[in-house]
Amino acid sequence: EASSNMPCLTSLNMSDNNIGGDNKRSLFSGLGSCTALRSLLLSSNSLDDADATSLATDLLQNNQSLTALDLSQNEIGDEGAMKLARVLRASSALRDFNLMENDVHDVGALAIAEAVAACSSLTSLNLSGNDFGDESKRVVLACKSATLAVVEADECAPVAFDTNGPAGWQDK
Repeated sequence: EASSNMPCLTSLNMSDNNIGGDNKRSLFSGLGSCTALRSLLLSSNSLDDADATSLATDLLQNNQSLTALDLSQNEIGDEGAMKLARVLRASSALRDFNLMENDVHDVGALAIAEAVAACSSLTSLNLSGNDFGDESKRVVLACKSATLAVVEADECAPVAFDTNGPAGWQDK
């Protein structure tokens, strides 16, 4: 509810906060009015498919200024990945998308890969640490293009290092 009074909010880092139940729903709903939001970091919050769907519906569908979205180390599976893929397909601003270490399998990975083809603004995609097969990894890695310079899809070191990415997305 408090975020509904913050249309000029440009960056929010709620990583590692264990946001629970109604607090998540209120946050996602309130963020819908933050039309200037450019960076949203929500890693390590036990977000699941329902949360990804809510986030896609409440925020991402109406926000065309978001350039960085970090949903890493959550519990988002194929259903959530497919909802996020629909929004990704329509995005004209998103540059960095991190869905590392979730519960994405082949169906979700392929939906994201298909959406990436329509999202010309994306420069960095991280799907590493998910549970999809070698063929899906090949398809995801094949998304690398002139604009999409960084694609990560396995447990290995990054294919490339994007120094322009959000703070915290650094090679270890």
